[in-house]
Amino acid sequence: MDSSTILGLNEKIAFDAGNATADVVPAGHEGQIKTSEKSNEITAIPELLEWLDVCGAIVTIDAMGCQKAIAEKIVAKGGDYLLVPTGNQSGLHDDVRLHFEQPAPASLAQMNHAETIDKGHGRIGVRQCLLTGPPH
Repeated sequence: MDSSTILGLNEKIAFDAGNATADVVPAGHEGQIKTSEKSNEITAIPELLEWLDVCGAIVTIDAMGCQKAIAEKIVAKGGDYLLVPTGNQSGLHDDVRLHFEQPAPASLAQMNHAETIDKGHGRIGVRQCLLTGPPH
């Protein structure tokens, strides 16, 4: 739940901690939840998920919202998620990095790979994406 838009999806979900509001823009509809002054993204996201229909959607959440309970709630409501752990969550970050850099044979067999190459502005941009399911 950030201000990013996933390519190919007409959905945008955002949280602005500075204004203590959480915004959702799913497929042409707009909504906003005002949170208490002492609230933050970790408490606002579950509240948003209570009324947001995420069935069949991919929910993106930045590092602050990278919480097991939030992921479980998204899955329970029929959605999928993309959580982004950072160095602040060093154990999880290291585990995810290792999973993709040195995948176990069973994990590697389930991974999907996509790559795009763009040329422009004097540069060549290579974007790679590896998709994997939950760990076994």
